[in-house]
Amino acid sequence: MAWADNNYVHKKQITIDHTKVAGNEVDFPILIKITDGNLTGCRADGYDIKFYDSTESIQLKHEIQRWVKATGELIAWVKIPSLSSIVDTIIYIYYQYPSEPVDQEDPPNVWDANFVMVQHMNGANAGAINDSTANNNDVTSSNGCNFQQNGKIGYAVDFDSTNNEYLAVADSASLDVNDEATLEGWHYMRQWAGGVTVFAGLAINKWAAAANKRSYSISAQDTGANISIWIYCDGTGNWTVQRSHCREDAFAYNTWHSIVGVIPPGINKLNHIYLNGSDLIPYPATLVQADQIYVSDRDLHIGCKENNPGVQYQFYDGLIDEVRISNIARTDNWIETTFNTQNNPSTFMSFGAEETNPLSPTYEFKFPLKSKFQYYKYDVKKTQHDKYRNKKGKDYKYKIKEE
Repeated sequence: MAWADNNYVHKKQITIDHTKVAGNEVDFPILIKITDGNLTGCRADGYDIKFYDSTESIQLKHEIQRWVKATGELIAWVKIPSLSSIVDTIIYIYYQYPSEPVDQEDPPNVWDANFVMVQHMNGANAGAINDSTANNNDVTSSNGCNFQQNGKIGYAVDFDSTNNEYLAVADSASLDVNDEATLEGWHYMRQWAGGVTVFAGLAINKWAAAANKRSYSISAQDTGANISIWIYCDGTGNWTVQRSHCREDAFAYNTWHSIVGVIPPGINKLNHIYLNGSDLIPYPATLVQADQIYVSDRDLHIGCKENNPGVQYQFYDGLIDEVRISNIARTDNWIETTFNTQNNPSTFMSFGAEETNPLSPTYEFKFPLKSKFQYYKYDVKKTQHDKYRNKKGKDYKYKIKEE
């Protein structure tokens, strides 16, 4: 098959295991997480990394979350136009073009229009925790927090409940979902002291309780005997709690869990909690919700809830990674496949052998050897620097630049 871009020296085939895909999906963001020495010849800025579909004719949208040239560590998100649960999906990674003038990333278009916020929690401080969607729902304020801690996917933010730590995102129209929603986050929860009932806001809370401006929230409760994970949506100001829960024996402390809350559309809402990709049985199953989600003008908080405006409470203790909000109710299949790609990327996909473009540029250069010049072809495939040793054992080092 012809190469999509003959400026690129290498490519690899990526095979997505269809058995890890719960149902056919459209415009689905998969996680690429590898450390590959073959990638170390790429640019330090990662401009010369890009992805193509199986025909190698359509470039795929991607976002690089982390790129370390020295080791070839790559964390990236790639939008797959059509992801099959019947047959394996094939895509390609193209890499190494030293003179690539344009960043190949397109982060906002990795995420479909139903994502209203995607936070990778990657920044070195609160001001660097930015929304990957076009909605720009960036973190605008914080209290404490420890940044760039080892997370489930990349970095995570560590919240200490004893110091009342949290992040806040300013209210915006895109966060005012009023019918259906999906709330996602990875949580590494530290254990509470038992014996008393304790609540904690988890990854997503647009909630001012005493002010009756409750919009949506996902939180946890520990009674000392068990832990319940709850999702709320207030409806039209009607304080009727819809909750789903799981027991403590299904929720281990001090380990990573994917927690996803889904508020479905329509009347008599029955909310759902997904723990590690699986839907938990709602409890109690008869409790229903008002027809709409209340549209609150309060900020969104990560790691706590709000009581009165400006007064935070119910603080979370632990780490949080990969926080997302959608303005639709994602399906069971979507949530299960999301868990599979994030939880274990190495089993979700496999990488083929490195292929080298036969038409990629080569360069001629010359260097002295015993006072005579000999011509050697330098192949840009391997590296931009090389060492050659003459017969007397002296090294000559050259830097090759494309003309």
